[in-house]
Amino acid sequence: QPKQPAPEKEEPVGDLVELKPVDPLFMRINRDAFNNVIGFVQWGLTPIPISVPSQKIVYLKWMPKSWSHESAYGTSILMPVQRHVSLLIQAEEDMKIWFHQYAKPTGVLYGGTPEHPYPMAALSTIRSKLSERGPGTDMVLPGDSKWEISQAGTAQTINTFEAWSKYLVGKIYETIGVPSDLMSLPEGANRSTSDTRLQGFITEERMIQELVAEQLVRQLILPECERKFPDKFKGRRLPELKTVWLPIMEEDQNKKADRY
Repeated sequence: QPKQPAPEKEEPVGDLVELKPVDPLFMRINRDAFNNVIGFVQWGLTPIPISVPSQKIVYLKWMPKSWSHESAYGTSILMPVQRHVSLLIQAEEDMKIWFHQYAKPTGVLYGGTPEHPYPMAALSTIRSKLSERGPGTDMVLPGDSKWEISQAGTAQTINTFEAWSKYLVGKIYETIGVPSDLMSLPEGANRSTSDTRLQGFITEERMIQELVAEQLVRQLILPECERKFPDKFKGRRLPELKTVWLPIMEEDQNKKADRY
């Protein structure tokens, strides 16, 4: 009898469990020479970009005014915070170099007078002695020579760095929504203003907790209970589940006892 052809191998079929919207700000499309999409690259979230095959992502084109990812995750604050942190680190590195330079002040030595300058041999000798001079050592120079320490830009650099670093730190806290009072930056605010900011922060955090708890119970915990224990809750509703969060802020026990 003729040999029967081998049956074609069927592709595995699975169930689509969930779609996760991905922020297009961090996704880049990988194309071949014929403009075909062969994959995606996620960058900015990890030190090394992550490659994602095209079979794992549903790519929707021609939606320039849609913000479907924002409906699930909101506007990302990672990139603004990352930028301000990198600028702050860069400023600290610059100040490290600046302080190291001025630990031994830069000076200008005038050898002789314009009418009677030192010869080159004498200037070379004094230059070599100055290069070997360490911090806190004395100098002995001839009477017709003059030594001046260069102070150009010292005070201005300190003030500029202080204002710049303070601005960057404030922007970081402003972006992530943490009140400055919690970060020991209560400048320009009295007690009533600080209390108002703190109560607003606590209220916002509680709203986020309630939203997260509702989604966790409805999308994760309840379906998992129905799948794990189908015989125990057949024909009956699951008991009402409630997520309990720890207090956002707790009053100091000593202050509470004093008030009592």
